[in-house]
Amino acid sequence: MTSNNPLTIRALFSGRLLLSCLVLLPLPGYAAEPVLPQQSSTTVQPSSLPTMALIESQAVPDHQTLEQNRARIGEIVVIRRNVFDPNLPEENIFVFRLANALHIVTRESIIKRQLLFNPGDVYVHRVLTESERLLRNNGYLVDAEIKPVRYHEDANSVDIEVTTTDAWTFTGSINFGREGGSNSFSAEIAESNLFGLGKNLGLQFSSTVDRNETTINYTDPLLLGTRNQLKVIYGDRSDGQKKYLSLSRPFFSLDSRWAMGIAAGSESLTDSLYEFGDVYSQFKHYSETASAYMGFSRGYIDRLVYRWRVGFEKELDEFSYHPDYLTDSLPDDRDFRFPYVQFSLYEDKLIKTQRIRLIRRLEDLNLGNEASIKIGWSDEVFGAANEGLVFESNANMAFKPSINQLLLFSPEFSGYVSESRAENTKLGFSSKYYLPHVANQVFYMALSAEYVKNPYLDEQVLLGGDSGLRGYPLRFQQGDRKFLFTLEQRFYTSWNLFELANVGGLVFFDIGRAWFPGVEKTLNTEVLKDWGIGMRLASTRSSGAVVLHVDLAFPLDGDDSIDNTQLLISTQETF
Repeated sequence: MTSNNPLTIRALFSGRLLLSCLVLLPLPGYAAEPVLPQQSSTTVQPSSLPTMALIESQAVPDHQTLEQNRARIGEIVVIRRNVFDPNLPEENIFVFRLANALHIVTRESIIKRQLLFNPGDVYVHRVLTESERLLRNNGYLVDAEIKPVRYHEDANSVDIEVTTTDAWTFTGSINFGREGGSNSFSAEIAESNLFGLGKNLGLQFSSTVDRNETTINYTDPLLLGTRNQLKVIYGDRSDGQKKYLSLSRPFFSLDSRWAMGIAAGSESLTDSLYEFGDVYSQFKHYSETASAYMGFSRGYIDRLVYRWRVGFEKELDEFSYHPDYLTDSLPDDRDFRFPYVQFSLYEDKLIKTQRIRLIRRLEDLNLGNEASIKIGWSDEVFGAANEGLVFESNANMAFKPSINQLLLFSPEFSGYVSESRAENTKLGFSSKYYLPHVANQVFYMALSAEYVKNPYLDEQVLLGGDSGLRGYPLRFQQGDRKFLFTLEQRFYTSWNLFELANVGGLVFFDIGRAWFPGVEKTLNTEVLKDWGIGMRLASTRSSGAVVLHVDLAFPLDGDDSIDNTQLLISTQETF
C-alpha cells in the first residue's frame, strides 16, 4: 500500500454529547484501589432529590447471623439518584443541574422488577449481591448498592435499602475516519433508558468505504413487565439490508431454572477480501439465520450452576459475483440446519474491582471457571445442503499467582466436520495478565493465537491496526493462523475532567503475524513489531462503558509503503 503522506491518520472518533459541551478541567480525584480489592459495599454520597426516600441506618446483625436466624425481608426502599449530585460543590453548577432536570430518573418499578427478592422472602446475602450486579449491568445505571439497614427483632425481619445512580442516557455521537484516501462518517442518536423504563431506542447513519447504512434498533429487556426480552434491528444499506428479531426469556439469575427463546434474521451486503490493507476482491453475500431453544437448570448449588440447552438452528449463506470481479473465485454456498444440545458450567466467584477493563469505574469480575460446549448435527433430513458435525466450545478461567496478580485465560474450539474433511475449524486462545507493581500503575501483558483449518473464503484471518497491531494499516496481514503479543505499562491518574471523564495513559509494544504456511517471505509478511504511547478518557456519566482511545504508534518493520507514524483514535468499551 502506497502513501505520499508521512502521517497516516486512521480515526474513529466518537464525541458523546452531554448537553452540548465538554469542558476539560482537571480536578483532584481519589487514589485508585488495588486491582483486586476485597468485596465490599461502595460508598455513595447522599442526594437531596425530592423523589428519594432515605432510611436511617441502624445496627443490624451481620449477614451470617441473618441467614442463620432465617430472617425475613421486610420493607424494600429504593433510593434513585440522578446523574449529578447537587450536594457536591463540584457538581452543583448550572449545566449539571440542567442535565438533571432534563434527565428522567429510572422508575422505581423498573428497579424493583429486576430484584431477585421480595418482601417475605428468607434473607440470603448472595441474592442481594447478585441483584446488585444485575442492576449494575444495565448501561443506564452507573452504580447500584443493596444492603440491610434495619432489623426488627420481634418480627425477625430486616429492611433492605436499594440505592442506584443513573447515567446520562440520551447520547449523540459523531464519528469520522480516514483510511487509504477514503473518508468515513457516522452519526448516532440513542436513548438507552427511554422514559426511565430501561428500554433502548437508537438511530444511526454511517458512510464508510464499504457502504452507506441507516440503522434503527429497539431493545426491551423487561417486555410488558416480565423477564422476557425483545430486540429488533432494521438496517437499510447501499448494498443491501439487515433485519433481526428476537424474543427470549433468558436465565436471568444464577438460580433460574428454565429459559427459552426464538430469533430470526437476514442480511445482504458486499464482502471484501483484503491483503496489505487493500481490497483485492469482492462478492455479494446473502445470509439467513433462525433459531429456537429451551434451557434447563437445577439452579445454584454450592457456587456452581449447570445448564442444559436444546434447540434448532438454521444458518444459510449464499454468494454471487460482484460486477467488478466477475472472474474471481466465490466462496461455496453453505446451508446448515441442525438440532443441538449445549452444556454450560458457571462457577460463582464474583468480586468487585477496578482497573481491569476501565479506569475508576466499579467492575464485576468472576474469578471462577466458566465453560460451554455445543454439539449439533446438520442433515438433509432437516433440509440442509451441508451434512456433518457442527460444534462450538469455549471457556474462561482466572488465576491469581499472588494477591495482586491476575491472569485471565480463554480458549475456544469450533468448526464443522463433514464426512470428507474439517472445514473452518478454529482453535485459539487469548490470555491477559495484570500486575499493579507501582502505585497508580499496572503492568499488562496479552497473548492471543488462532489457527483455522480450511477457512471459509469469506472469513479471513486478518491482523492489522484494527486488531491490535497498532503500528500498521487495518487488515494488513492475512493467513490461516496468527498470533499477537502485547506489553503495556498503564498509568491511572487522579484527574477527573470536569466530573465527566477519568484520565489514563500507557506505553505499549506489539508484536504479531498472520500467515499461510509456505508463503513467500517479504518485509510485509514476516513478524511485525511496533511501539507507541497512548491516552485514555473513560466516561464516568454516560450510559455503558465508553473509553476514548488516542494512540500514537511507530512501526518497527515492513517496507517503505508503511508510514512511519500511525495515529489511531477510537471509542471502545475497555481500557
